Amino acid sequence: MEIERLIADTVNNNPIKVKFRNKEIEIPRPTLGTLIEVSKHIAKFPEFAIKNEYSAVVQQTLSIAKNCGKISEILAILMLGKKDMYREIRIFGRTIRIKNRVKKLAAEIENLTSQECSELLVAIFSSMDCGFFLGIIISLQGINQLKKTTSETTASGQPSQVS
Repeated sequence: MEIERLIADTVNNNPIKVKFRNKEIEIPRPTLGTLIEVSKHIAKFPEFAIKNEYSAVVQQTLSIAKNCGKISEILAILMLGKKDMYREIRIFGRTIRIKNRVKKLAAEIENLTSQECSELLVAIFSSMDCGFFLGIIISLQGINQLKKTTSETTASGQPSQVS
């Protein structure tokens, strides 16, 4: 019964229920635009070699922690969705100010424990169908008509060498 409910929720675009600051809230299902925004932030993470020793893991984590403020922004983007990242403040039909909702929510997320962040990320990513997005990317790469093709010609009457 669980798989049927999951499929129905996905098809009907029902919001995801997650626990945030000891309350259950509903967040929109991630869209392609949301995935693109998250990908932009993930690309800014520093690269480092992973070592298996506990002391090395702690040292590596602390050395790159200053660059990991993006984790809170990624969670905020996933919670808000692409279309609700910004809110326009309009008076008499004119846009007065554009409010960045991601920064405000990211500041709240930074006060969560690592366990709460982990649970939130797992809840959101488990509801995403990442395989669908990956499948689309792979199929689009496969039908890319702009790829350079090579062809070999053989002399008339000579069989071609197929390897």
